Order: sequence, then structure tokens, then C-alpha cells
Amino acid sequence: MPSPVYIIIVTYNGSKWLRECLAAALASDMPVQLVIIDNGSTDETLDIIKEYPLNKIHVIQTGNNLGFGKANNIGIKYALEQNAAYIALVNQDLYIERNTISSCLKYAECHPEYGILSPIHMNGDGTEMDKNFAYNYQRAIEHGLNKSNEIQDMTFVMAAFWFIPVTAIQKVGMFDDIFVHYGEDNDLCNRVRFHNWKIGVLTQLQVYHDRHYRKVNMEGRLKVKYAEMLAAAMNINDTEQDAFRTAKQIAWRQMTKALLHCSLREIRKNIQLYRACMHKQNTIINHRANNQK
Repeated sequence: MPSPVYIIIVTYNGSKWLRECLAAALASDMPVQLVIIDNGSTDETLDIIKEYPLNKIHVIQTGNNLGFGKANNIGIKYALEQNAAYIALVNQDLYIERNTISSCLKYAECHPEYGILSPIHMNGDGTEMDKNFAYNYQRAIEHGLNKSNEIQDMTFVMAAFWFIPVTAIQKVGMFDDIFVHYGEDNDLCNRVRFHNWKIGVLTQLQVYHDRHYRKVNMEGRLKVKYAEMLAAAMNINDTEQDAFRTAKQIAWRQMTKALLHCSLREIRKNIQLYRACMHKQNTIINHRANNQK
């Protein structure tokens, strides 16, 4: 009998992590179906995947880098066609434990009100929480979101690991293709909450996100901020007017920081990004309407 859980892993030049990632997934204490969407890797990623039996892993090659959201959508669509009941999104640089999937499944079946579940995200060696995860986890606590011995309710959790019931995907939809890179997980969390599902972190579980933080240049920061503006404008939990106002506030905060740094170039870049976001206003409005259905 096929597993009710399909694990989707998007790969792109992930040879550094892939053996450990796949070994951890295949060592799960319950049967799982692995689906790999390769985004045109040019390193040894595909050779590593070939080391595993075909009955263990289904591979789909995109031929080029589609980004996180679009590639995951391909995997999600395939899992839906195979009648999956649950889908786990797993980053190529993340390692799960033997009981991660079974524990998520057990909790999800008892608590169908949760549209996204995730364990605690630790760093690669398990010595502390992943920095970005810790920030959002602490914010949830500070804002008084429900917390029990088993679960901490969240408004957002990074998609480095998500456990999602197919019923939620069928209602909420997949990642919105308006996002190129960054912001798509924020947007989907917003949509999950809009459609009255909860988001929760299972406090007794851990996964290990083996990424390395590096200094981000101005272009990298601007990409993140543009995605933040776009996600704010797309947030269907806010009225259209409030959503665009929030996007504008994000842009102005960035321009104020650039002004304090006396960086005219960064000010100009932020103005360009804000204009680019507003240039999509009609598209954003249409996507908002579709996501509210």
C-alpha cells in the first residue's frame, strides 16, 4: 500500500548536503514516498540521486532553475496525482529524524485544524535554533499565540520543513507564481490562516537546517525586501488598502535606512523596487481575488 506521505525535495547543486538529506528521509520509521524536483543542477546532485533505487525516489528534472515555489508546485502536483494524503516539503540542506514524519502524521490526524505543521528548526549541528526560525518563534511567544507542551501556534514558519494535509492544499492552493524567489512561503502561510487553518510548531520535535549564514550584499538584501513588499501587498488577511499601505511602509523604512547610511545608490534602488511592486498592482489585485476564493 502506498505511503500517505510524500516528501518533496527541490534540489539545485545540493551535492554538499544531499546524501545526508536523503539518508535521513529514507531512514524514516514509517514508509515514505520521495519526490525530487531538480532545478537544473550542474554539480554531482543527479549522480548522487542515481545511487538510490528507482522504487525509492521519483525524480523530475526541470532542466533549469525555476526557483523554490514553482519547483515545489511540480512536486505537489505529482503527489496529488498519486493520491497523497499528506505532503512534507523538505529543503535539500535539511535533515529530519527517524520519527519526524510519523510524529507529524500522528499529530495532524488528531488535529485536522492545522494546515501547516513543522518541528523546531535547529542549526546543522543541533547546538541552537536556526537564527531565522528563532526570530519568528520568539515573536509568536511574545505576541501571546497559543502554546502547549506539544505545540506553539505561529503566524509564519519557514518552508524549510512543512508538513501539510492535502485537504489544506486543495482549498488554499499551491505557491503563488507571482513570486520569483523569496516571499512565497510567507504568502502561503497568510493564505492558510485566511482559510481558517492553523500553523503550528511541534515543540518536542527537531530538524536540522544545515545552512551557512554569509554576509549578504546590497543586491541580496534588496531581493529579500522586494519579496517582503510583494508578500505584504498580497496578504489577503489585510484589506487591499491596508496591504498596499504596509508594502509602502516597508519601502519607506528601507529608504530611511539607506538615507542614514548616506547611500544614494541604495535609495534609488529601493525606489525602483517599490515602483516595480506597484507596477504589478493590477496583477496583485487579481491574485488576491483568486486566493480569497
